[in-house]
Amino acid sequence: MTRLHLRQLDGTLQFTVSGDQLLLGRSAGCDLVVPSPSVSRRHAEVWVDGDALQLRDLGSANGITVNGEPITLGSATLNDLVEFGAIAFRVAAAPDGDENDLVDEIPDGLSLRSLPTLLPADHDARNAETLRRLLEVAADLSGPVPLERVCGAVADLVFTQVDADRVVVLLLGDTDAPLPVAWRNRVGEGGEGAPKVPRVIADRALADRRPVLTESAQDDDRFQSRSVKVAAVRSALCVPLLDGDERPLGILYADTITRELPFDEDDAKALLAFGGLAAAAIRQARFATEVERERELRAGFERFFAPSVAEMIVKSGGSTALTGARLPVAVVFGDLRGFTALSESHSPEATAALLGEYFAIVGEIVFEQNGTLDKFIGDGFLAVWGAPVACPDAADRALAAARDIGREVGLLGMHAGGERISAGFGLSYGEVFAGNVGSSRRLEYTVVGDAVNVAARLCEAAAPREILLTAEFASQLSTTTGLVPLPDRQVRGRAQPVAIFSVNPVA
Repeated sequence: MTRLHLRQLDGTLQFTVSGDQLLLGRSAGCDLVVPSPSVSRRHAEVWVDGDALQLRDLGSANGITVNGEPITLGSATLNDLVEFGAIAFRVAAAPDGDENDLVDEIPDGLSLRSLPTLLPADHDARNAETLRRLLEVAADLSGPVPLERVCGAVADLVFTQVDADRVVVLLLGDTDAPLPVAWRNRVGEGGEGAPKVPRVIADRALADRRPVLTESAQDDDRFQSRSVKVAAVRSALCVPLLDGDERPLGILYADTITRELPFDEDDAKALLAFGGLAAAAIRQARFATEVERERELRAGFERFFAPSVAEMIVKSGGSTALTGARLPVAVVFGDLRGFTALSESHSPEATAALLGEYFAIVGEIVFEQNGTLDKFIGDGFLAVWGAPVACPDAADRALAAARDIGREVGLLGMHAGGERISAGFGLSYGEVFAGNVGSSRRLEYTVVGDAVNVAARLCEAAAPREILLTAEFASQLSTTTGLVPLPDRQVRGRAQPVAIFSVNPVA
């Protein structure tokens, strides 16, 4: 009968499965215990049939997926990725024997070794208590929890369950070396910051991506460094914290200075379990932080960009699309006509309310047409199509938006007490610089170029309810129906006259 191996991606858990049906779940009574809040107490049955791993969901809350596809009853083969809730395993061939030794040759007499990736069993009081505390902390850390709290809870757990003098959680950041985030110390250095973790031990755990135990660091030839000597480290345990792709997030470190006896296998198993919990909780905390960052970015960008464009910018990291480029765009300038007279006969509050409704109309219509709302200028606005994302039908969308805004503004004026207000528009097409512009103290995304200036001048010249557009803009339209050619017009700030068209006044 074929035997297959389920190995958790971060190395915390591994199980061998054969033809017998095994119960997998969070409960300590299961054959395969996966102590995660995302795993149900009785989550699934697993067994091997032929060369495939068979899986049956037992009505779990978070389900089973194979290579990202949800299943109720199905199978997985070698190298497939199987997820029970949020815990991912890789299907592998069962090892012929234990693989508990480090790859490097270890001279006789040295005590350095890697450790079996096993959770504490519940057959003795100490390990049962460790498992109970592990599950308690796992449940407490479920959901969005700040990273500092995650690391502090793990440091507390190790400190209370492993008889160590010092415990440190270190995370990798922008520097080469992991930095301490949480620590506990019982040897009198509490007021002097985090205990110093010997770099040589940390580097070994990170490089091998496997736990390291040294029973006598002072005598271990591989750890003869000044940091080990200065810290007077006796026995040390160091567990790498890995993400789902086995990339290091940091390390969980514990050592003894005053304790006579070295760490034992129970200490090692406990730290392995705690390291798995820490890695999962850190991944979750960072994911929650990233989700919140994206939410805030999206909320900011959606003030100026259509939702689909805002989503693209967020996925690019928030700045890639905004750094600046020369792009062909359709430009729309629009402003209100009759608004000054209307504001003279209305209170400031009523005028502000009307202006707010107008801005809401402009934003909604521009975004419906997948445009970018560059800015509001008094009672006017600037919108573009084609930046920061290319838009093949930019001119059609820009003209449709101008028409819709003109129509809605007319209705808005009538709703404001029967007084007629309207809008005039200037439209142009051409290559502009689009990107973040400003000083180190204030940047804003905008477009700069001749096409922008021409659109602004045409807007000034447009009659109420009139849309003026350049010949180049007209050449980009899918149809020129309704366009009326006008004499070339000299616009302020431009040497050459501009060929223009008028669109029939909006209703």
